[in-house]
Amino acid sequence: MRNSAAALAIVVGALAAGCGRETADAPQVSREQGTDPATARVNAGQMLYEKRELEASVLEFRAALELKPDFAPAQRGLGFALGDLGRTHEAAVCLRAVVASDPSDQKALLELIEVLALAEQARKRNGDEAAALADQLLARTPKPDIDSLFACAAAYGQAGQWQRAVDLTNDAYAQLQAAGDQPRADEAHRRLMMFMTKQPLRREE
Repeated sequence: MRNSAAALAIVVGALAAGCGRETADAPQVSREQGTDPATARVNAGQMLYEKRELEASVLEFRAALELKPDFAPAQRGLGFALGDLGRTHEAAVCLRAVVASDPSDQKALLELIEVLALAEQARKRNGDEAAALADQLLARTPKPDIDSLFACAAAYGQAGQWQRAVDLTNDAYAQLQAAGDQPRADEAHRRLMMFMTKQPLRREE
């Protein structure tokens, strides 16, 4: 999935309740003079995330929040890492706070839409919320990119708004074909066939 930075506010105690683990002995970035410990933990978590050491990155982001509650980069990184681990409920808590604090953070919004729409377990999905967020995204994005089209179509599919899912996926397919991106065009076609037969997408967890 995607990765970026934003601002947010959340009660760290609620997050820590799902943790209960010590921080991993993970590689640390060099600590330049003046870099605070929370920032150093976030940098370490980001490095681990990029290496796909997701569990270790979660521990670093949580450690940063223990040092500096409501620290925006830590909360955001935690949401993305938990989402990639399939811990969708925890990820949604983080990402909702990110989006509420900074509605302009489109990548966090896309991640939240996908987390809500594509969770494998039914109890973790919320198609109506995902579709409402998709409405918000499309209302302020005149020319949505492919990732936005895919995410919003997935949300509408989960909410049973099949024609909207089909229309967005058709748009993505046409753009990808015109750009000569055949692998992603094939993926768009696969999704299109699912929506046309009223099958929602699922994220592999």
